[in-house]
Amino acid sequence: MFGLFNIGRTPLKNFKKNEAVFQHFLKKDEELGTKHFLQAITLFFIRRFPDLQKEAPSLMQYMVTQKYLSKDFLLAWNSKKQKLDKNCMLYDKKAEKKFKAVLVKFMEWLEEMESSSDDDSSSGEEEAKGEETKKQETDLERKKREQMELIRQQQEEQAKAMQDKKEKADQEDTKKQQQHESKQDQTKVDVTKIAVEEDFDVDDI
Repeated sequence: MFGLFNIGRTPLKNFKKNEAVFQHFLKKDEELGTKHFLQAITLFFIRRFPDLQKEAPSLMQYMVTQKYLSKDFLLAWNSKKQKLDKNCMLYDKKAEKKFKAVLVKFMEWLEEMESSSDDDSSSGEEEAKGEETKKQETDLERKKREQMELIRQQQEEQAKAMQDKKEKADQEDTKKQQQHESKQDQTKVDVTKIAVEEDFDVDDI
């Protein structure tokens, strides 16, 4: 890193000029490469060029925004939850402590980013819950409407069945009445058809 950086440029400009090289090493070594990368930056600003420390926050901010270093990794390192590689020749605990002091404002910025991200996440979760609640309410209302419609249809069917039954009963009663009247007409004696003997005399009785 020291060999690639030209002292005539700012650290950020130097990094951008040699960005492809750093991308290669970071991808190659993955997590261990990230630790070594931070250790190299630490030594660059603390041991090699302490007069450039004021440039450190802008370089670190670029690392985070371009995703070379994650905010979670840096916050964990700053809070001593993340340890760097003790077996690496770049390891320097005292230099790390001094570099953290240089990055106080930068770390505060990272914490604000983390807090904002959490708030957005919480807001998103609450919004999702709200949408789910609305969906549940909509589903409940739809089911309620369907049940009411089913009840209405059943009531209409029952009313029609009762009406049909009543009409059938009325028809049966009418038919029985007609049959009864017809039978009475058949048994009724028509006195006009009785033959009376012309010579009938009451005194003959």
